[in-house]
Amino acid sequence: MRNLVIGIVILIILAGGYLLVRGSYQKPAADGGAVTTTPSPTPTPSPTPAPTPAPSTQNQTAADTATITYSSSVFSPSSVTVKSGGKIVWKNSSTMQVQIATDPHPTHTGNRELSGNLFTLDLQPGEQEEVTMTTKGTFGYHNHLSSGQRGTVIVE
Repeated sequence: MRNLVIGIVILIILAGGYLLVRGSYQKPAADGGAVTTTPSPTPTPSPTPAPTPAPSTQNQTAADTATITYSSSVFSPSSVTVKSGGKIVWKNSSTMQVQIATDPHPTHTGNRELSGNLFTLDLQPGEQEEVTMTTKGTFGYHNHLSSGQRGTVIVE
């Protein structure tokens, strides 16, 4: 009987810990007052993504700097070409957080220069960040919070 009670208590603790980690995060209130609890978005599990097709490079010339804007759940433009040593400016014009990550999802083992050498480059609404691209090639990226939102960076 005692072992059964101990087992149930352990299960309750584990379930509570899981729900705490997966269910919410704390976000400071906009007025600087009390902390509010907001449900965190639950990433949708996805199968291994198909390779990103190489975008057409017709009329695309390599730039020193390219800006990619996230708004309305879309990256725009979805494909850019920069010179090696060039910059990508990530800009969040949406009302939601975006987590920029290199493909493949969810491991992000591709060229992490895209995300400032981080697992994800987190941008709150209105924020922007600049990263430098030195490795030549074609690299896919996505929003880690919604992995179907994708794009491509070509470094020449």
